Amino acid sequence: MQSRGPWLFTIPPNPSFICPLCSNVMAEPRQTQCQHTFCLVCIEKELQKRAECPSCQTPIEFEKLSKPAFILLSLIYDQTTFCDQSSNGCQWSSPWRDLNKHLSNCMFVAEPCMFGCGEDVLKKDSDFHKFQKCRSRFKSCKHCFEEVHKSQTKEHILVCTEFPIACDCCIRIPKKSLPLHKKSTCSLAVVPCSFGEVGCAYISARKNHIVHLLDNIDDHAKMLEISVNKMNDAKVRLAQKEQELEQTRMKLSHQEAILEHKQKQVESLESRVNKFQDQCNQLQTELSDREQSLEDARSMIEVRSVECEELSKNSTGLQSRTDTLERQLVEEKKTSKADYQAKLTITAIVFSILGCLVSGVYWSLRS
Repeated sequence: MQSRGPWLFTIPPNPSFICPLCSNVMAEPRQTQCQHTFCLVCIEKELQKRAECPSCQTPIEFEKLSKPAFILLSLIYDQTTFCDQSSNGCQWSSPWRDLNKHLSNCMFVAEPCMFGCGEDVLKKDSDFHKFQKCRSRFKSCKHCFEEVHKSQTKEHILVCTEFPIACDCCIRIPKKSLPLHKKSTCSLAVVPCSFGEVGCAYISARKNHIVHLLDNIDDHAKMLEISVNKMNDAKVRLAQKEQELEQTRMKLSHQEAILEHKQKQVESLESRVNKFQDQCNQLQTELSDREQSLEDARSMIEVRSVECEELSKNSTGLQSRTDTLERQLVEEKKTSKADYQAKLTITAIVFSILGCLVSGVYWSLRS
């Protein structure tokens, strides 16, 4: 917010609102440590010269400046003021806090002419100045009707597409039509003979071509005939190429059919391979189970072998005891026949038990 002279306010402002440095109503006031108040811009410039209060010469620092009390700011910004452009006829008046917003839209603000004529024009008069009064205003080009600044008329003529240009044949035509004119109608344009595509090498101004065509009718006819023959040969070769292409297409279709059949066979084989893979996995599982069963059987056989060895040892012990009993029996035969019969019975019982044990071990091993 800009500082304002006291004369721009509807009521003379309180002297405490006046900046001692610029003598205007303070804008963005800042208070020093010694309680003196100045405009922010004014005190900043003053402190760049010397670091002391302009009123009492007390040493101060810019970083320690503070805003005055809110009520003081409100009293300053609530002062009713006139527009800066009141001298141009603006009748606006309102609190100072609304001035900047008003000035951004004030129609009485004078601005330099946008066309550079040197005059300052009020916003409200800008259209009138632009279209009627300005010495440097825009005007319509008489060729293309484009709005052109008066000072840029010569530069516009250089780029205006409708500006008439004299051709070599003395005809004036718009600049944008000149290339087409020289290509199709200009009598002085140097162009090749219309029979150039069939072999004529004549090149001259377009106006000379009529005489050339009349003088070379037979030559042009022969060139045309040769060209037609070449064209017919080319058509024959084209027909042959088309026939070859058709044959190639048929072969390609046949190969595509074969490829499709092979693809189906591959898919069938892949399906069979997948099934075989599943069977292999199943057999692998079964084989693992059988190997585990075989390992368990081997463990069982080892256990039973140990048991057989123990039984064999027991059998040897029993045989030894049997021999001992037989010897005792022989010795006791002499003493008592009754005792002999008892011992013989005991021996038979022992052998019977031994036979049963051996038979049980044998059948357990076979199972």
